[in-house]
Amino acid sequence: MAAPYWAEIRRLTVGLVTARVHERGVDLRLFRAVTLFRFGPAHTATTRGLAECRFAIAGGLLAKEERGWLIFTQRLTETPQLEVSVEDYVPMLSSQRQRRSLRRFVYREVQERAHRAVGRRYLARMARRAR
Repeated sequence: MAAPYWAEIRRLTVGLVTARVHERGVDLRLFRAVTLFRFGPAHTATTRGLAECRFAIAGGLLAKEERGWLIFTQRLTETPQLEVSVEDYVPMLSSQRQRRSLRRFVYREVQERAHRAVGRRYLARMARRAR
C-alpha cells in the first residue's frame, strides 16, 4: 500500500523528495540529503474486511516530536475503500500557542497542502489501478 504513496511524493515534487526504504523504515529526503521525515518500519494488521499499514513518525526536519502515524487503511466493503491519514503528528512548522504566526501559515499553506495533494493523487492513481 505504501510504495505507490512514496512514488507519488517523488512524482509530485519532480524528484526533489524521494523515499529511502531500509530495514529500520523509510526516510523522506529532500535532495537525497535532508531528511524531512523518518518513519519506522511498517506495522500491518488485517481483520475481516480491513487491512491497515501504519508507519510511526520517528523524526525528521518537519517533525517536532517522534510521535504520530502515517496510516493506510483499506476496507473491503461492497465498494472497496482506501484511506490515507495522519494521526497524532506534531509538525515542526505549526505553532500550537499562537493562532497567527508565520510558522503556522507556512505549515498550512505548504506542508498541509502538499500532504493533501499527494493523498488525492495517490488515491486517484490507486482507484485507476483497481479498475
